[in-house]
Amino acid sequence: MMRLIVLLILFIVGIGFFLHTKTQIPYFPWIGHLPGDLVIHKGGVNVYLPLTTSLIVSVVLSLLFSKWSRSSHD
Repeated sequence: MMRLIVLLILFIVGIGFFLHTKTQIPYFPWIGHLPGDLVIHKGGVNVYLPLTTSLIVSVVLSLLFSKWSRSSHD
């Protein structure tokens, strides 16, 4: 279980690195460019708020973990 958590954290950090460097993630060019993802440019400051992307990723991960949790209890 601990190994899964560490792998998940590394995966999330990797995704954050790609989004931070503005490198497109292969097979998922839509990540960070959905309606509802906010980018604010004020002076020399850029603020990036991927609200819709975060919501979709959260729902998908919740469904996957829910399914995984149910299958491990059977």
